[in-house]
Amino acid sequence: MGNRSVTFSQEEVARLISIASSPRHGRTVTEQLDETLDALDGLLPHTLRFVYTLRPASADVHLSTMEARFANDYLTHYRFCDPMVPHAPRGENRVLCLSDVVTRGECDRSEFSEALRRGAIDHVAGIWTRLDEASQLFVVVARPRSMGDFVPKERSLFEVVLPALADCVPRGTRLADFGLSPMQLAVARLAAAGLGDREIARELEIGFASVRTHLARAFEKTGTHSRTALAALLLTLDGPRMC
Repeated sequence: MGNRSVTFSQEEVARLISIASSPRHGRTVTEQLDETLDALDGLLPHTLRFVYTLRPASADVHLSTMEARFANDYLTHYRFCDPMVPHAPRGENRVLCLSDVVTRGECDRSEFSEALRRGAIDHVAGIWTRLDEASQLFVVVARPRSMGDFVPKERSLFEVVLPALADCVPRGTRLADFGLSPMQLAVARLAAAGLGDREIARELEIGFASVRTHLARAFEKTGTHSRTALAALLLTLDGPRMC
């Protein structure tokens, strides 16, 4: 499958860039990134996507299709045994694949294999770009063995769309800007850590209905529309939190 033919037209690529570059018009950053990567999926199929900024003291998540606890575990643990990270072509806007740096056997014997199993993936492609002197944007897509590794033409498409993805990333947004109450913030943080509504109710010693109300208000104030999007936003502005 690694030698399969991949084709796409200039019109398809232009449409992809247009989606990524268009003004947000009320869309959240997560929604714009997700829409762009949905369009990318039609040309570069993948089953997992993860977009985050790496800063000296934090790793800020902008988009993740991973379960919230898994995303948090990646940032606080798996990132440090990810064999791609030491080889990241920093600032070069070049795609790096997992298969470029380790063999399948080496990966299977490594601690990182646990992360691959949790994500139900085998093939990973990542691209990095420097946002400023202190931060870099990481965009990662992945897929299972049955879909084959990423071929050169897919990698080149990924490189083309990166600048538009980088332009989506917020700079300087603060959690306080959304005006969440202390209880709304507490509920949202526990949701970001992967707890269910009843678990949150027990943890905070409030009613189940109150959890739903606080989550609804958090969605409204932050402009998010799902627990996954809210979790990604909280991880972005709070930084990874140990569960």
